[in-house]
Amino acid sequence: MEELVSIIIPAKNPNEEIFSECLESIFQQTYQNIEVIVVDASDKKPAILDNYEGNITYVKQKRRNVGGGRQDALEIANGKYVLNIDSDCIADKNWVCEIVKCFSEINNEVIIVGRSLSINDNIIATEIQKEYDNWLYYIICKINNKKYCLTVDGKNFGYIRSFGVRIGFDENLKASEDMDFATRARRKGYRIIYNENAIVHHVHRQNIKELIRQKIWHGTGYGQNMVKNNIDFEMHFQIKRLLMLLGAILIFPITLSLFVIKIMLLEKNARKNYLFKHIFYWSFIYGTLKGMYIEGGFRFLIKKARSDILLNYEDRDIIYI
Repeated sequence: MEELVSIIIPAKNPNEEIFSECLESIFQQTYQNIEVIVVDASDKKPAILDNYEGNITYVKQKRRNVGGGRQDALEIANGKYVLNIDSDCIADKNWVCEIVKCFSEINNEVIIVGRSLSINDNIIATEIQKEYDNWLYYIICKINNKKYCLTVDGKNFGYIRSFGVRIGFDENLKASEDMDFATRARRKGYRIIYNENAIVHHVHRQNIKELIRQKIWHGTGYGQNMVKNNIDFEMHFQIKRLLMLLGAILIFPITLSLFVIKIMLLEKNARKNYLFKHIFYWSFIYGTLKGMYIEGGFRFLIKKARSDILLNYEDRDIIYI
């Protein structure tokens, strides 16, 4: 008999068309024994949910931020396994099956992260997804022919419910509650399996202004997470280096000039991509500094943070892929 799986979908003023596709993809899964929990932080309950009355469990979010929403839903989940997907994602029909299959093959690995693919026509959003994929690829390692990850992707991960209840989600973080969850889990000795066959398709924001706001939001949570756990994914050194560069008044004009020359030498489309990538990158950096200030002040910049790359994997034969 199939184990019950709880699927949690956080929502906040979602695009109703995409949200509808998300829900349809969940109810068309090859794995049938599921309960769907929508935890809603919207100004007004999404009208599309009326079409699924009786088929979903609706929770009006009580706690703050995404972490609080995940915690609200987790506390009423009944499944042995809990899966998370965002309201702007569409799951492959075998998504649940792939994650459950992983759980049946593991020992002390209680978290599984899947693969997210972009389905955007917007070239800027596609580039953002590509940058994320490159980063995720960097922090995946291979041990005894299994792929492990150092963090989780909030829009595509699952865990054993009893374990998730013990770890819990932090409602005080603006974002990066998923990274915080993963860090605390690994510090207890647990590993995170990466399953590239557990796929969801992500629809990025299409508006440039919204993308910038999202990057700042992500950066803020990331900065809070860095201070809270005194740990990072190599970003800490990069921020120090960038601030030193910006603070060097004699060097900054030269750097700016080189940046402008670089842009002018590129073709029109490449120039546009290069410029927007830097805008989003600096938006993330700004958000990170903001989050660091919120959580612990700028003194964290001069404090040595422990590298996250080898945490819990020091005694293993690691091959980075």
